[in-house]
Amino acid sequence: MITSDDTNFAYYESVDGLNWTSAQFLGAFGNPGTGTDEIAPYPTSVGLGDDPSILGSTFYVYYVHLGLEGGNLPRKNDSLRRLTITCP
Repeated sequence: MITSDDTNFAYYESVDGLNWTSAQFLGAFGNPGTGTDEIAPYPTSVGLGDDPSILGSTFYVYYVHLGLEGGNLPRKNDSLRRLTITCP
């Protein structure tokens, strides 16, 4: 599972959905308070095999990168981004 606070991403594993590993910090992908006013919400993990819900040792994390731009619409610099994660 990938979690986000709109800036920092972390990875957790569970065999049964009840007991989880400690967080593995993946990085900070937004800067909401540093003057750049960017957030990175909605991370979604996608496996590379025939069934994208099954993550192997290498998988993608897709997320939305949003420039807050004072709340104005339309936002001009928003994008969908992808990370490649490889676990040992």
